[in-house]
Amino acid sequence: MSPSNQNHFEKELKLDLQNQALFERLLRHFSWQKTPLLQTNYFFDTPEGFLRSCRYALRIRNENGNFLLTVKGPRLSSGDLVVRNEIECPLPPETAQNLLKNPNLFFTLGLPPFQWLEEKTESLNKLSLIQNLSFKNERHPVHLSSEEGLICLELDKTEYSDGSLFYELEAEFQTEEQYQKARVRIESLFLELGIPWKISEVSKYARGLLRL
Repeated sequence: MSPSNQNHFEKELKLDLQNQALFERLLRHFSWQKTPLLQTNYFFDTPEGFLRSCRYALRIRNENGNFLLTVKGPRLSSGDLVVRNEIECPLPPETAQNLLKNPNLFFTLGLPPFQWLEEKTESLNKLSLIQNLSFKNERHPVHLSSEEGLICLELDKTEYSDGSLFYELEAEFQTEEQYQKARVRIESLFLELGIPWKISEVSKYARGLLRL
C-alpha cells in the first residue's frame, strides 16, 4: 500500500450546473467521447453523526474497480475556494470489501488516513462506525486551455438513492494564485456558453444526507 498524503490540502472550486441541459452543453463544448469514470462513494459515521458534527468526512471510493480511502477535515477557508485537509491512501479490494461489511475494522487496520482522523477526534475510538450513505457518480475529466496552461476540470453527474440527480463542475488547484487566474478563464467560458455562475454551497455528501 502506498503512503498517504498527510500534508495535502485540497483546494477546490465547485460549481452547480443546475440541470442536465447545462451539463450536456458544457460536455459538448469539450467534444467528450471517452468512457467516463464510474465511481461509487461510501461514507461512514457513528450512528449519532459524530464525524459530521465535527465537520469530518470518511469515505471509500470505488472508481472503475480501484478503491481509495479518503478523510476530509473541516473547511479552512471562506469565499468560493474550498480549502480543507484531505488525507488519502489506496486500498486493496479485499480490505475495502471487508471495511464495507464491517466498518469497525477501521479501528484495527492502522490505515494512515484513519489514524489521522483518530488524532483529530479524540473520542472517536470510544464509538462505533456504520456506513451511513452511498451514491454513484459519473465523472468526465476535461481540460480547459489558458495562458498558464491546461486547467483540469471534472464534470460530475451524481445519482442518489432516491433517484435524484445533481450536476457539478469541480476544479482543483495547487495554489490560490493559480485559482485566481483559472477562475477568470472559467468565468469567461461560462459566459460564452450562457451557463449561469452558481457556487455549490453544499457538498455532494451533505446533499445525499438531506435525501435520506
